[in-house]
Amino acid sequence: MKYLGCYFYERTCGIHFSYGFRKFYGNILIMLCQLLVNSNEMATLHLIKSYCVPLALYGCETWYLDRHDNLRLNVLWNNPFRKIFKCCWRENVSHLLFYCHTFPMSYLADLRKILFWKNALICDNVIVRTLANIGKCASIGLILSKYCIQSISVNTNDIKLRMWKHFVDDCAEHGRVTFY
Repeated sequence: MKYLGCYFYERTCGIHFSYGFRKFYGNILIMLCQLLVNSNEMATLHLIKSYCVPLALYGCETWYLDRHDNLRLNVLWNNPFRKIFKCCWRENVSHLLFYCHTFPMSYLADLRKILFWKNALICDNVIVRTLANIGKCASIGLILSKYCIQSISVNTNDIKLRMWKHFVDDCAEHGRVTFY
């Protein structure tokens, strides 16, 4: 079932990711073919972040993601990193994400959810604010607690810094990035 550009499973109303994933990979292939000759890795990464990531994350503010879905999102994002930086397909790209100062895709989805609810709660429209206060689901609280963010009213830059700290700590804990 399709509604506002998002695809859902009819019986469970779960999100069907494959349409966005196909658009993401299709645009990346087109972009990489055009930029193959004398390309700058950071410029290519910026273009992909600007033009392709929004296609994969369209409507992610409504998604409920379990651990498996987060893994699928991160694999979706890791493959272009391997292609851009010419890594082996088995190689972990966390160090590349760190040095490019880029979040994994699951973090980007969480960030978009937090900012969506934050903007809805401070919206000028009384109806939107009221619906946001009523509909504030427990999952946003879980996302905030995952990144040790006390409240949704925290400054946006502080939210991003907390998420970055969580990513760096996770990389260091699993030995993916070494800090000297």
